Amino acid sequence: MAPSRTREIVAWVACVALALLFTSSGVPKASGASDALASFERWGFTASFARLIGGLEIAGGLGLIFPASATWAALGLVGVMGGALVTHLQHDPPATAAVPAVLIVLLLGVAWLRRGRALPRVGHGAPEVRDTGGDPGGL
Repeated sequence: MAPSRTREIVAWVACVALALLFTSSGVPKASGASDALASFERWGFTASFARLIGGLEIAGGLGLIFPASATWAALGLVGVMGGALVTHLQHDPPATAAVPAVLIVLLLGVAWLRRGRALPRVGHGAPEVRDTGGDPGGL
C-alpha cells in the first residue's frame, strides 16, 4: 500500500472514531442531561457553559467528518480538550487528565494528517490590488 493511501486510511479511521466520540459526548451536555451537568456544577461551571461545551463538541465532531474542515475542527477541539485537561488537573485525581491529554495528541495528529485539505484562512488567496497610478477609473 502506498504511503499516501495508508495516510488517507489512517486519517479517515481517526476522524470517524473521534467524530463518534465527540458527538456522543457532546449530545448529553448540549441537551442538558443531569448526569452530564453534574460534573460541570461540581467544578463550578454553569449549566449554560456545559451546554456550550457540548455544542462545541458536536460541531467539532461533525467538522472532523469533512476533510476540508477536519484540520480546523481538530484544532478547535484541541482548545476544548485543553480546558478539560486543566479542569481535571485542578479538580480531580491527576490520572483523570490522561483522557483529554490522549485526545489532544490524537486531534493534533488529525490536524497534521488533514493539513493539506484545510479550508483557506481568512484573507488567504485574496485577489491582488493593482496600482492604478492614482487613476480612480482604473479600478
